[in-house]
Amino acid sequence: KILDVGCGPGIQAEYFSRQGFDVTAIDLAESFLSMGKQNAKEVNFIKMDMKNLKFQNSAFDGLWVCGSFSHIKKDTAQKTINDFNKALKQNGLLFISVKIGKEEKVVSENKFNQETNRFFASYSKDEISQLLNKANFEIIQLTNDEKWFDIFAVKK
Repeated sequence: KILDVGCGPGIQAEYFSRQGFDVTAIDLAESFLSMGKQNAKEVNFIKMDMKNLKFQNSAFDGLWVCGSFSHIKKDTAQKTINDFNKALKQNGLLFISVKIGKEEKVVSENKFNQETNRFFASYSKDEISQLLNKANFEIIQLTNDEKWFDIFAVKK
């Protein structure tokens, strides 16, 4: 069972479903959830905030948090990652990608013909490692390019 956290239009949720996984996907944007439901009929799409997960403890074998964590303010980051831990089964796998840096900012962008202001937080290697370690995750792989850290961690 995989939880796609901040699934957007559901592209990765659909991929996991086609691979035979039981997938639940959450996002706050109704438009994204609607797109996902059209493209991935087998996926359970739910409107939910990752900062307030409403699942039973140990409900998932894996969490896929691809880019969406960068929209979480740093003062709620630890609680959010702690909740990721609660949602995972023992030895469950977390994939999380975060922007590299040290800042928090609001960026004005034009997406889908709409002007939006979106919040972004970026993390140093030490910051994201400490958040994961405090939440009882063991990092098993951390890679990066110029802009993103990609991290696989297991729940201890």
